[in-house]
Order: sequence, then C-alpha cells, then structure tokens
Amino acid sequence: MKRFILLMLPVVMISGCGDSGTPESPEAPETAQATLERLVSETKKGNAAVVWETLPATYQTDVNQLVQGFGNNMDQKSWNAIIDIVKQVHELLDKQAKFIANSKMATEAGSDQDPADTEKNIKSVATLLKALLDQVDSLEKLKTFDGEKFFAGGGTTILKQSIGLMDVIKDSGAPGVDLSALDAEMTVETVKSDAETATLKVTVNGESQEEVWVLHEGKWIPQEMVTDWPTMMNAANGALASLPQESAPIAAQLGLFGPMIKTALKPLQDAKTQEEFDAAMEQVKGMASMIPGFGSGGSPFGPPSGGDFGSDGPGIEFEIDGSEPEGDLIPSPQEGDK
Repeated sequence: MKRFILLMLPVVMISGCGDSGTPESPEAPETAQATLERLVSETKKGNAAVVWETLPATYQTDVNQLVQGFGNNMDQKSWNAIIDIVKQVHELLDKQAKFIANSKMATEAGSDQDPADTEKNIKSVATLLKALLDQVDSLEKLKTFDGEKFFAGGGTTILKQSIGLMDVIKDSGAPGVDLSALDAEMTVETVKSDAETATLKVTVNGESQEEVWVLHEGKWIPQEMVTDWPTMMNAANGALASLPQESAPIAAQLGLFGPMIKTALKPLQDAKTQEEFDAAMEQVKGMASMIPGFGSGGSPFGPPSGGDFGSDGPGIEFEIDGSEPEGDLIPSPQEGDK
C-alpha cells in the first residue's frame, strides 16, 4: 500500500494554459476526510479543477512560476523542433491507426489482441496526444501559464481523455496490461482530529494505512507534502536555472536527427495500402538503428516489452506508503503509446 499524496507538479510541467469552461465544483470541504474524498471523487469524474483548488495559495504560486520559468528558460528552436516531431507522430497515429494495428510489426510482436481493438487504442492515444499538444505547442503558452485556467480547461480535457484511454485499454483486454487498480474500492475514516491536524485511515481493497494531514494556509494537505515541498521546489528551480545550458546538446541532437525522423515518418504517413505501410516500416526500422535510443528493439507504436499499467504506472499517482513512486510520473513516448 502507498500513502495518498497530492503530488500533481509533474502533470503541469508538461502542460500549458487552458481557457475553456470551468467545471462546477462544490464548496471547499471543511475536514481533511472530506478534502480527500472530494479529490478522489472529482478526479475520477474527470474534473481536474479540484486539484488546483486543493493546493494552498503559495503552492499555486510556486507551480505557476515553475511552469512559466520553463517557458522562459527553454530554447525556442529546440522546443519548436520537439513539438514538430510530436505533431508528426500524432498525424501518423491518427491517420494510419488501422495500418499500424495490422502491420507485420504488430504480428511479429506476438500479440493475440484483435487488430480492431489495437486500432481503437491507437486512436485514443492520438486523441490524448492532440490534447497535450494543444497545451504546449508554443512556449508562449507556458510563459503565461495560469494553473487555475489550465486545470479548469485544458487540464480537465486531458484528464477526461486519459480516463477514456484507460477505459478503452481495459475493455480491449490488451496483453501485459493491468488496470485493476482503477477499480479499487477506497474508503476514508477520520481516526482523530483537532483544529489543525487529522489522522486519516485510508482503506483500499481491504488494506489500510494511516496518514497525517494538516491544515496549511487554510487547505488540508498531507503532512509529508508540507515537509517535502520546499525541497522539491529547490530542486526544480535548480534544474530550471541550468536549462539554458542543458538545451544546447538537445538542439544539437535535434538538428542532426530531427530531419531524419521526419523523413522516415513521411512514407508511413503517405502510405495508401497495408503493403506500402509495411515496406515503409522496414525502412524506418533500418533508420532507427542509427538514432541513439531507438535501436534497442521493440515497437515505436506500442508498449515496451513487459509494460504494465498497474498501480505504479505513469500519470497522476496517489501514494500510500512512504516510498518513492516506482517509475516516472510522466509517461515516456513509448509508455504514452500504451
């Protein structure tokens, strides 16, 4: 079991500002138990605005400044090149999902999943990728990031589409994918509380763990979050300070391999038949071996070998034990294609 924690910062680090309508939200809860229950309930419904509402005001300022700092410190040419490649990948997934699902590559992978289900999964990934692109396709959006607007607009769109993607994957019964954690039954009980501290007993599928929450700046949040927040912000700000220097090798690699990737994807995007697509894929496999990080095998459009969407999978994670999350909170390009 892992300890429940409101650690949403990795989500906004890859997101821009949204300005669509704000979902309706009930009044702020008055107890720690009500806060946690509302957070879980609303996020399951796809309402990301509750995440922002739960953060204390200074934490909201920290998040805004961090995302804006990324926008200001990231090299413009490097970011444009990254976004251009991601857009090319999105176009391929959206346009050629059927060819990918029925390709020799998919057959050789040994999957017994119905190609129609695979195609549906790929389409769902493409839809989610488009929602992400809408938020980060220019650094200007990150430079003017507003967490309140983002979580109410673009963040809610992304969350709902992420939930939809998980539902599609779960219904299709994709091999090697475990989404049982999504159906976990959770109850929250207040063991003891006073005006500023509460001990909550969280039970998930029959297993319980106690956690201390505190009233911080008028918001109930886990005690450990209060303890860890300054360290996390210092580390994040330190990384931002070095970002201009770190962008130089990124720009160099993109300048070398970016055009090669776009050239490789073009025949796949333009293929009109399955045969043309498979032939283009063979060429891509040859070119991929020349690009660092792409020559280790595996499908560029599916989960890595042994991939698992379990309780330690990518995305927003609510922890329940004192250990650090196993794996990244943000999907890598391969993980995001599951």
